[in-house]
Amino acid sequence: MNSIMVVNETHDYDKFHRLVGNRQVKEVRVKKIIKSIQTVGAIPNPIIVNEKMEVIDGQGRLEALRRLSLKVYYIVIPGLGLPECRNMNIDQTNWTLQDYIESYAEEGNENYERFYNLCKKYSKLGITVINFAASGLASCDNYAIKSGSLECTEEQYRNAFAILDYILDFIDIGSVLPGRRDIFYMAIGFCFTHNGINRERLSEKIRENYRQFSPAATMDQMLDEISDAYNYRYRGEKAYLKTDYQKMMEKKYKWYRNKWGQKRDYFEMEGKTNG
Repeated sequence: MNSIMVVNETHDYDKFHRLVGNRQVKEVRVKKIIKSIQTVGAIPNPIIVNEKMEVIDGQGRLEALRRLSLKVYYIVIPGLGLPECRNMNIDQTNWTLQDYIESYAEEGNENYERFYNLCKKYSKLGITVINFAASGLASCDNYAIKSGSLECTEEQYRNAFAILDYILDFIDIGSVLPGRRDIFYMAIGFCFTHNGINRERLSEKIRENYRQFSPAATMDQMLDEISDAYNYRYRGEKAYLKTDYQKMMEKKYKWYRNKWGQKRDYFEMEGKTNG
């Protein structure tokens, strides 16, 4: 194709239709996808539809995202039908991000070797959180991981250990906290790097108040919950974590725009500033 495919996004699940003749969605497949999302976070892997919004590839993903009330990313390719749908699924076994990481690491790519070591040590946190810590608090760029362009330098590797060790201290809370646990862990990682945060007070206040936290689907929401707990009756310097996080993300977006000429929205996770 000569043109660049446009990745669209929506919460309108009813706009999509089943292609007559396509295989039925299996419940076991949907549950597997849901479990993956709940464990490592939602990866913006677009489904493919034709001009009639009939799903050519990604029925299971669509149903999982519907049940979790998460945003759907999709690409419209006019003219696709049942033959293409069948061909796309012949002998197809989808690779997970972990499969790509292990493959490039085994090939001798030092960036992936370092990242793979982090994945082994901090497997309970998931790839999304590990990438967040190793990449300087950026979104999990699944395209970079799959394409072999993942960067994990020695400095990033060392810094990630400190951040991830700190996050591990909160894994008992993350396992029972309502909402997305990857968002909670990434919010903790951001707090660790925040110069104005008293980490001892942060830990104390989160443990005192996490049962009152509202379920959070975005970093903004989670950082608001943490800020409220941290600032309550505090005579020291108040923390405005959401505002500081948004400023940091805006700087990253400017860097993307300077490099590629546009913001890479399709690599963002659920929400405008979701990590």
